[in-house]
Amino acid sequence: MLNLEPKRVFDYFEEISQIPRGSGNEKAISDYLVAFAKDRGLAVVQDKTDSVLITKPATAGMENAPGVIIQGHMDMVCVKEPDSSHDFLKDPIELLVDGDLLTANQTTLGADNGIAVAMGLALLDSSDIPHPHLEVVITTNEEVNMNGALHFDTSLLKGKYFINVDSEEEGEITIGCAGGLKAMLEIPYQRKALKPNKKVKELIVKGLKGGHSGAEIHTNRGNSHKLMGRLLSALHKEIKIDLIEISGGIKDNVIPSHTTAVIAVDPEEEAKFNQICQKQEKEWKNELSVSDPKVQLTIVDKLNADVQKINKRSANKLIFLLNTLPNGVQTMSSKLPGMVESSLNIGVIQMLTDKIILSFATRANVGSLKQQINSVLQDFAEMNDLSFSKTAEYPEWEMKPESLLLQKAIEVYKDLTGKEAVVKAIHAGLECGVFLSGKPELEAISIGPDMWEVHSVNERLSISSTQRTWEYLKALLAELGK
Repeated sequence: MLNLEPKRVFDYFEEISQIPRGSGNEKAISDYLVAFAKDRGLAVVQDKTDSVLITKPATAGMENAPGVIIQGHMDMVCVKEPDSSHDFLKDPIELLVDGDLLTANQTTLGADNGIAVAMGLALLDSSDIPHPHLEVVITTNEEVNMNGALHFDTSLLKGKYFINVDSEEEGEITIGCAGGLKAMLEIPYQRKALKPNKKVKELIVKGLKGGHSGAEIHTNRGNSHKLMGRLLSALHKEIKIDLIEISGGIKDNVIPSHTTAVIAVDPEEEAKFNQICQKQEKEWKNELSVSDPKVQLTIVDKLNADVQKINKRSANKLIFLLNTLPNGVQTMSSKLPGMVESSLNIGVIQMLTDKIILSFATRANVGSLKQQINSVLQDFAEMNDLSFSKTAEYPEWEMKPESLLLQKAIEVYKDLTGKEAVVKAIHAGLECGVFLSGKPELEAISIGPDMWEVHSVNERLSISSTQRTWEYLKALLAELGK
């Protein structure tokens, strides 16, 4: 047992951490939430996406106050160290306490967004926390395409105030977020015979931090796919290379930290090959000395036995795309100085038997910029006679600075801490935009405790910040019930 405070919150976090809940594998955690509600006599709805709505009547004296919706998502990003044996389909998350930090053993922690689930359950299970009519909505598949939120029937919701608990910095109140668009580009290929005298080399770009492609895109962390594209392009310009294999990345919304390619070179050009690789690695280490000081290029000799290369035309298209496609921050906001306005992440390279798929995550706080980036990707595809498709899209959340909920949230934070809350919009995607598109009369904010490097094995949650955020949420509910 963790035995941390707030006890009720961390007890539930520990309990749900025993249930595998990666995106697309949420049935067990969804059923757990339904059983939780039924065991306590609470009204519950489980929809076709396995998202769950649990309703609790207002406590005495708050029956006439506008209802409050607490919202989060049950799924988590599943990332582990390369040498970890963890199986996200069946193994519980192994929680570790390091001073004020809660982490996991070689895997993502799942505080994004398990902490919202835990706080929601703690509120629903309480008999001593005053609150208005309460609706707790826990969605599925947020980390992939927000499918749970996109298909949720917002007509079920009766509350006026919407509090999302999927933010990652204490003391900040988010009132707007980026919309997103996910897409993929397909490069068909054929296999050709490889000359038996060729030297086969495995290239591995690794040591990068990776991370969340929205919340951490402004840090200019290296994208392993872009570095690999740069390396392959440099080699292609100087020597003859044959591309055999390439893959990397975990999800389109995660900055990739590891990319592997297998190529073949002529024996007489091996020295030149090594020289180019050394030069590239040196340049990366210099350019990424602050954001990714551990970046490295590893080269492994492989056997040339029954190896087939990718046809030259397809290989050249892939190298061109990886080296020239836009990636990272695209525009900065002129309305909110310092905020990223639009971005693109080349997240996954997947190699199938007859095609290579590149997966992208576009984000923008302005809808037209989201479409413009998508148009650029389409142009790249058309220019190379390649298939391009949009796989998912969700709306941005436009700011409502005049919101009564926001004013109450600011006041309660000041009363509780003596500090001014920071009100902002973020470049990451939150489900608030989806819910408000279906129910625009809602007033919404997003809050959360301090956590760092979500979507990576370095994910950390502050225990003391969780305590303070819990006290803040309870105080805000009490104020909204007056």
